[in-house]
Amino acid sequence: MGIWLTALKAIPWVDVIAAAPAITRSARQMFARKRPEDAEAPLAVPATGDPALQALQGTVAQLLTRQQALADVIDALAAQNASVVEALDILRMRLRLLVGLSAVLGLGWVGTLSWLVWRG
Repeated sequence: MGIWLTALKAIPWVDVIAAAPAITRSARQMFARKRPEDAEAPLAVPATGDPALQALQGTVAQLLTRQQALADVIDALAAQNASVVEALDILRMRLRLLVGLSAVLGLGWVGTLSWLVWRG
């Protein structure tokens, strides 16, 4: 547990959050390119009845299916990452507003106390 905590503390989270929109855009651009289903059909291999060739064709079909499923998962993760970044931006703006309001209220409180002390 200590190693993970040390590793998490060592990550510059401000830089990571600042770079998140660019990473999301890059991921979307990367996965917007041609996918296997959009690509041209592969060259047809003559049916020779060779079991090894049929096994390879089945394996390639499974790999293409898995690749498409992984691409869909990455698309979903990129969308979630974008929504997290938007939420963090909103929270950052709210935090700044709250800090500003707290400063104004604190100054008002100090001013009121000093006025009461001065008045006697």
